[in-house]
Amino acid sequence: MDYDGGATIVPVSIPMTTPASPTPTPTREIHFDEFEVDLEARQLRRRGTTVHIQEKPFLLLEALLDQAGETVSRETLRQRLWPDTPHLDFDASLNVAARKLRRALGDSALDPRWLFTSQGEGYRLAVELQDLSARQEDSETSPGPPRDIAWPIYLSAALLCIGLLTFAEWKQAAPTQEARNRLAIMPFELSSPTRPADLARVSEWLVADLTNLGIDVVGPRSTASYSEFPFPDLKRIQTELDVDFVLNARAVGDGPQPSLLVELIDLGDSSHPWVQYFEPPWQWPAIALEVCRGVAAALPETPRPGCSHPPG
Repeated sequence: MDYDGGATIVPVSIPMTTPASPTPTPTREIHFDEFEVDLEARQLRRRGTTVHIQEKPFLLLEALLDQAGETVSRETLRQRLWPDTPHLDFDASLNVAARKLRRALGDSALDPRWLFTSQGEGYRLAVELQDLSARQEDSETSPGPPRDIAWPIYLSAALLCIGLLTFAEWKQAAPTQEARNRLAIMPFELSSPTRPADLARVSEWLVADLTNLGIDVVGPRSTASYSEFPFPDLKRIQTELDVDFVLNARAVGDGPQPSLLVELIDLGDSSHPWVQYFEPPWQWPAIALEVCRGVAAALPETPRPGCSHPPG
């Protein structure tokens, strides 16, 4: 039909298109060696078993995974782990987070397999990553199998699903691996006329009881060389013994039998989660039992509660 302007409108057929389906969000899981890291759920698994890991060590792992194989500077890690706490003793806190990450991975600072320290610079995670999100995208774009071989594949997939469901039920019942707290017990330094045998027995009781609670203990025989008057060298203990906490006991006050101060020190922030004074006369079995109970209650996530009563 002609219009006044001389233009002619020709009907055009426009094909209808189906809206594209939304792209599914890829699963953010990363594999390296025998480990699986679920970045969304913030879980670490080793051969299918969940490994206990606290928030800061996991954030450290996540930051190192972002630059796997490269040294990540301490300043970068500070911004990732503690962006809003400028007054924190960052070096000590980062060292604690690194130790806990090593413990979760089953790694060693002396002979590392995955987590390496670049002195004065930062940390490096020496792994080759397998990103499951990329694997999922590849599977969505790859062509399907020919029809003549499709049914065996579908049958295998069905059997695999049944196996995975069975495995999932088993995994829920599987125990969680614990990254245990590591505690250094300093020798009891007293200036009173207490028999050395009494102090040795207290140390033996504490080492045995706290170890039975699931705490990784470094005993007085190993910590004696770090004992300095009036206070142990905490930074040296932290660096060389690779511990999270220190249990220290010392005499306080004057007189032939002063008070006994026992204190638990968190090397991450230099706080004292548990402190107790004991007045004379000292009953060593009762003191050992109370110290064990106090330390077990103060340490985070002690696997098994309860302390045995030492013999009188």
